[in-house]
Amino acid sequence: MTQLSLSEDEIRQTATEKSFERGEDYYSQGAVLEIVRRGRAVYAAVEGSEADPYTVRITFGTHGIPEGTCTCPYDYGGWCKHLVAVGLSMVRETQPIESRPTLAQLLDRLNLVQTQGLIQALVEDNPQLLDEIERHVLRLLNPAPPRDTRRCYRPTVDLKPIRQEMREILRNGLVCLQEGHEDDPFTEEISNLLQQAQDFVEAGNGNNAIAILETITAAWANEWDELSDYGADVFEIDQLLSKAWIGAIATSDLSPPEKVDFAVMLSEWEEVLDADFSESLALLSE
Repeated sequence: MTQLSLSEDEIRQTATEKSFERGEDYYSQGAVLEIVRRGRAVYAAVEGSEADPYTVRITFGTHGIPEGTCTCPYDYGGWCKHLVAVGLSMVRETQPIESRPTLAQLLDRLNLVQTQGLIQALVEDNPQLLDEIERHVLRLLNPAPPRDTRRCYRPTVDLKPIRQEMREILRNGLVCLQEGHEDDPFTEEISNLLQQAQDFVEAGNGNNAIAILETITAAWANEWDELSDYGADVFEIDQLLSKAWIGAIATSDLSPPEKVDFAVMLSEWEEVLDADFSESLALLSE
């Protein structure tokens, strides 16, 4: 089996100094509970602040630093402390990592009836999977028409400052909530960001407005579980987002496949946030 290459220097390159320090502490404390290899990916369970361990995956390409994902809410750039802990476990431990079959290899062992039974059993244990399966089935049965190259979603706005500012708003706002402050730390700041999208709407450039709204909405949805635990659902950000999306879509120039992509995206956010994007979805279906 091909050797997976990872060095401590590469881990430092892809994590902030703080994340590396905390990840090293996690590794030293034995927080990495289980680590296995499946093909060119390494999976691990890591103890964290929640009752259930976080799931970490490090995927190795043919070159360059591997990509890492974790089920924790960290979204501030680079690897989180759980990824660092797993990476250090790979680098510093001398015992070989256990190898297990990949998903494709496991499914190859089953016939059609067994595969259907497996999926039904998984949905029985995890009902939330049914909606995800339905979306995949609809996409497979209703492939998007050929992309109209004359109308292509090509925003020109620089999203990096907006992404950074949104992270700062969420980080500072969460601290305020955790410390028990009663003032709303989000509405004014996010409204200011949304105004940038509104400026593009008024200029007739809905594509740039959509790009901004996608960045803001994705960041808000990604942190929603933790934000809602501290009562962020009272700040009516969802209503602001819904109104902004309506204007952006109405002034956009999206091809039919792009409308499908954004409809799927908004539907997923609607479910996560318990929001109402029905008017925007209606516009996308036209």
